[in-house]
Amino acid sequence: MIDPNSETSILSNNVSSVMDDKSGILWIGTNAGISIIDRQSDRFTWHKRTPGLANTMSSNNIQSIYKENNGVLWLGTFDKGLIKYDPSTEIYTNYLYDDYLVEGESITRRNRILRKFDQRKTAKKPDRIHYLSHNRIYALHRDLNKRLWIGTGGGGLNVMNINTGNITKYNYDPEDETSLSSDYIRCIYEDRKGRVWIGTEDAGLNLFEKGKFTRFVSDKNDIFTLGGNDVRAIVEDARGYLWIATFGGGLSKFDPQENKFTRFFHIEDKLNSLSSNSIYSMLLDANDKLWIGTAEGLNMLDVSTNRFEQFSRTNLLLSNSIYAILDDQQGNLWVSTNNGISRLNKSTMAIKNYDSEDGLLSTEFNIGAAHMTGNGEMLFGGINGYCTFFPDEITDNLYKPDILITNFKILNEEVPVGDKGSPLQKHISETDTIILSYKDVSISFEFVALNFTDSKKNNYAYKMEGLEPNWNYVGSRRFANYTNLQPGDYTFRVKASNNDGIWNERGKSIYIIVKPPFWRTWWFYSLVTVFILSSIFLTIQIRTRKLHRSKIALEDQVKSRTRQIESQNTVLEQANKEILNQKNEIEVQNKLLNEQNAEISQAKKKLDKSNQELISINANLENIVADRTSSLKFMNDKLIVANNELDLFIYRASHDLKGPIARLLGMTLLAKMDNKDEVLKEYIELIEKGALDINKTLNKLNNIHFINRELITREEIDFDKVMKECRSSLLNLIDDDDLAIDLSMESGFSLKSDYILIKIIMENLLENAIIFKKTKKAEIKVELKSSRKSIIISVEDNGLGIIKEQHGKIFEMFYRGSERSKGNGLGLYLVRKAVEKLNGKIEVESQEGKYACFTILFPKVIVPKELESLVN
Repeated sequence: MIDPNSETSILSNNVSSVMDDKSGILWIGTNAGISIIDRQSDRFTWHKRTPGLANTMSSNNIQSIYKENNGVLWLGTFDKGLIKYDPSTEIYTNYLYDDYLVEGESITRRNRILRKFDQRKTAKKPDRIHYLSHNRIYALHRDLNKRLWIGTGGGGLNVMNINTGNITKYNYDPEDETSLSSDYIRCIYEDRKGRVWIGTEDAGLNLFEKGKFTRFVSDKNDIFTLGGNDVRAIVEDARGYLWIATFGGGLSKFDPQENKFTRFFHIEDKLNSLSSNSIYSMLLDANDKLWIGTAEGLNMLDVSTNRFEQFSRTNLLLSNSIYAILDDQQGNLWVSTNNGISRLNKSTMAIKNYDSEDGLLSTEFNIGAAHMTGNGEMLFGGINGYCTFFPDEITDNLYKPDILITNFKILNEEVPVGDKGSPLQKHISETDTIILSYKDVSISFEFVALNFTDSKKNNYAYKMEGLEPNWNYVGSRRFANYTNLQPGDYTFRVKASNNDGIWNERGKSIYIIVKPPFWRTWWFYSLVTVFILSSIFLTIQIRTRKLHRSKIALEDQVKSRTRQIESQNTVLEQANKEILNQKNEIEVQNKLLNEQNAEISQAKKKLDKSNQELISINANLENIVADRTSSLKFMNDKLIVANNELDLFIYRASHDLKGPIARLLGMTLLAKMDNKDEVLKEYIELIEKGALDINKTLNKLNNIHFINRELITREEIDFDKVMKECRSSLLNLIDDDDLAIDLSMESGFSLKSDYILIKIIMENLLENAIIFKKTKKAEIKVELKSSRKSIIISVEDNGLGIIKEQHGKIFEMFYRGSERSKGNGLGLYLVRKAVEKLNGKIEVESQEGKYACFTILFPKVIVPKELESLVN
């Protein structure tokens, strides 16, 4: 930036243009002249107007710079036309639009001639061929034919032959539709076919071919025309489409084959549309991605799909006003704004911001004032000078900060720690689970990231799992509020990034249980369910008994009818015998025989009717059986639900009772310390023993729930760690000196299994060996080996042994085979359940009075290496 006390600093902080001449020299246009910096010495020299000198610049307000291959520079000014500077001769040639005539000139003011200064002469002479149409220059472009195209702010388009200095002027003519559409030129672009496109400030786009202009202007009634008439930038993509950025009219794509425009506007509440219709800057990168800087953020357009992606202050940009865009070789975009510079990684879309604390002289930059030199150095011009840097030399802080939850509030009041009835028994930073009442309608958390490098740039995100699926990105805000959480289980998660946007994705979490009112608890639902099931069961029983009585009555009726039929059949048989015996009387008694035949026919009809009734009764019985079967299936489904709820009850009961038992143990410990009465101490010790037994039972019930419910997580088992943890947990049953565990492991032994289930198995087998030791000292041998098909774990003790008749019962729930047993009958049951869950089996071998040996066999499965992670 400018140093008023130095003659070798930059001329002004107001930088409008930068040009790298590829020889290590930077040319910087300001409102006070040209500053030239030698990149080797970092020293400035400068060129500025010297009043009264013939060979001098026409103006100090330099807006644009262009250098030819022969070293000649062309400088566009804000108010005094075009300047040509030849470094080899150090001669300035000024091309001006003349607002007045010198004394003695015969050309009238209306001709508006150019003054061309010759350094060898002090006099000025008018030259019609070499004058500019206006002194305010907005755009410069050198085409393939070595012509300099000059866009002015009010004087139309000027095309200069660089070799001769002759200028051809093109202006707006309201009577000629093939003339330029406006005299206010904003940008000039030459496409790959050599055609020149001119963007105007108020009259759309112009195509210059063969000395004539084709106009493209916006028509609100025609969707295939240009979106807006204030054209600020033009680029051509790999497919030959032109992209035209306008201020106020959005973005337009021009198809030269169809001669049609496609418009892209900002659509309210539509995230895949343009974020604003006012465009400041535009860049097409090597991947055919178009980046558009607008008044409402940065946009990325995939030109192959025509879909936008927006980036704004919501995505942590410093500002929504994107003034200039540059693209580095590392896949990053660098954008200047009115609040600093932001870097966007095009692969990850991560954003890093830089402001005055990062070394910027000023955070407010100028529209379009940006340049990248041939050696990769970037320059951005602002209101207080320019900043320059090599993007590959800027490194990030890669530390992922740890996170602490520092405070917890209910109804906007801090929750006391350790008070009776308080949800916090430890500080919130050490708490894993919080249990709340449904009456706690408003809660809040405060948190902090442990990164102290520019910590105010730390950013945070949080979410409540079970309530919201997505993260809330809240910038540097360090608190989260939630109201009216419904009863249920939630997990509050928070993560943070450091000052360079490196996120700790693991973050910090707290499990939250919101208890429901009693009428929404599981036990209330269970009571209602039991009542409904009981009512259904009683109804079924009553109906079944009624049907049973009806069945018995029908069976009696069938038997009675059957006896009648049998009796009639007997009579018929006797009649037939009489007919045979009285053959001689057949004719005489023919009439009687016919009557008897009629009776027989009637009886047959009755028999058929009875058979039909029996068929109907049988069908009715089948329907009854089907109804009863359906009822029993319904009851069975309800019993399955009840069994699941019972399992949940076991888990909740064991979980909810742990706290009271822990407090009871603490109270008994205090009572033993404060009380000197030996008799009372004995009672206290009995209470303590009972509490310990209950706690042990609750732990085993909790393990049963874990085995039944949790999925298997396989990992390499560290048996030294398992045995160390088991030994530590069993020291309440035996002194450390009285416990000898000999662990023997086969060379190369390896087991991938569920660590918690293996620990449950080993801990309960060791506990069983300690309980049934026959001497003071428990000696236990643990052997780990493998066979061709199995992984084998054996645990052998020196205890009382197990009689053979009990081998099949010891793994049953609550079975205790000896009066000496101090357990609860759950240990070996837990072992069997855990082994079966791991697809293994357990065997027992024992000799009464000497030893008991438990052998566990897990199937050995050889998994291909490429499938190992999937199996795990």
